[in-house]
Amino acid sequence: MSPQDKRSSVIIGACGEHYLAGYLSGFGLIVAMPRAGIPGCDLLVATSKSGRAARLQVKTGTQSTKTDREEGKIYLWWTSPTVIKREDQNLWYAYVWLKDWPNKEHLPEVLGLQEVVWVN
Repeated sequence: MSPQDKRSSVIIGACGEHYLAGYLSGFGLIVAMPRAGIPGCDLLVATSKSGRAARLQVKTGTQSTKTDREEGKIYLWWTSPTVIKREDQNLWYAYVWLKDWPNKEHLPEVLGLQEVVWVN
């Protein structure tokens, strides 16, 4: 990956994180952004009642669709094997598809917040 590609992927990731922070805040959740480089934690999210925070890992894509004959459109994100092996009940994943935003009129999609549950 060239330095230019790396910078672009960092900017795309930050865009997804900031978009999701605003999205979740709109539901009345407390959202904090830890400084960059914290493994497995892009956002800390809590309700005002519980005070407990869940860690949120954000995966952002711009061209994350693939058409499959049987399934139709599917979304793909690359992740490392260390993430898959992680066992953490307080870790959640969110998938943000930026589409062509902000160049087009379509807003990004938050495709799902999914708790990580590993089957041994």
